[in-house]
Amino acid sequence: MDGAPAVLASPPSNGIAHMSPRMKRRWLWLGLAALLSYGAAFAGIALDPYWDDNGVTAFIPWGERWRWAALFAPAFLIVIGPVLYAVRRLITPAPDARSR
Repeated sequence: MDGAPAVLASPPSNGIAHMSPRMKRRWLWLGLAALLSYGAAFAGIALDPYWDDNGVTAFIPWGERWRWAALFAPAFLIVIGPVLYAVRRLITPAPDARSR
């Protein structure tokens, strides 16, 4: 690789491969919380697909429910995130005082 720039000659780096196991677990828990909040938002909209538009009841079609769930998912994440964190703290064994 005589004429190749140094950037192209270097091996590609994978950010996930260089993460610590602790950081990987945190990202997995965050992803799980995001998926659960989106699923909860979609289930809530699918169970009640009607909304009140200035006194007129309107039906939310299936194609629009995915977008509505994406809008409501952050509101569910406010509740689901701390609950998953508490569950994680309960199921994870406490570290020894000697390992600190």
